[in-house]
Amino acid sequence: MNTAAPPTEIYLDIAYHNSTTPSSNRKRNNPKKNTSTPSSVMPQTKKRKQEFTSLHSPVFTPGGSRQITIPVDTLVIFYDFETTGLNPFSAEIIECAFLMKTERNHSDYSSFINHQKPLPDIIKTITKITEQQLVNAPSLQSVVSGLVQCVGSFENIRRVIWVAHNNYNFDQMFWNKYFRNSFKDTYENVHLDSLRLAQYLYPEMCSFKLTSIASYLSIHKQGDAHRALYDTELLSSIMTVLSTQLLHRQNFNLYEFPNECDNILHNNV
Repeated sequence: MNTAAPPTEIYLDIAYHNSTTPSSNRKRNNPKKNTSTPSSVMPQTKKRKQEFTSLHSPVFTPGGSRQITIPVDTLVIFYDFETTGLNPFSAEIIECAFLMKTERNHSDYSSFINHQKPLPDIIKTITKITEQQLVNAPSLQSVVSGLVQCVGSFENIRRVIWVAHNNYNFDQMFWNKYFRNSFKDTYENVHLDSLRLAQYLYPEMCSFKLTSIASYLSIHKQGDAHRALYDTELLSSIMTVLSTQLLHRQNFNLYEFPNECDNILHNNV
């Protein structure tokens, strides 16, 4: 990835509003630019030389009075797929995990997925998943149905924000193929990419792997990298820092304005 020239700074002309509920969770080509007309609350932008603050700047004060909140009608799902390859048209999902959060509740759902074919050696090496773990696993259709039930157990949800690492170039393409039809008529679905957000906030980083970002932010979690549930839990911790950093730098809660954040990350990173 090219990080030679940092992105221009975006100033978000949106007032921050606290939630009405009390506080109590690989890969390839650049996506096509989003050229749709911005919504009425699309942040106005002006460009100038980038001036990023560091993680340890006084601007970043986790635990302070201003914390990220999730709107009452919104469910945030941190998710991850382990697959047999990078191409969604030929590769298959072999493990998935979903960590679901509202302002008050959270739940997780993960599963291996039935796969009768031999796994490529490189996939077994990276994920440590074996054919034996997949032979008696549920079908992908059953896993999708189970996820629909889990999401449906959260009441009064209008919008679902799907967050994955390198989401735009990888996970979302698999989601579009296998999961989209089960959710598109029930919820407003918005996708956000933690990799793009990290690039936007920390362009000085040399690596934007999930574990590299965690190390940079001093986030430590025990577990196996490249396993779906571990990656979603690590992702959730990283997004807590990234979203709070965005709030403190630019007075912008990405969970209140996910479409605007999606537009920024597609067009300015």
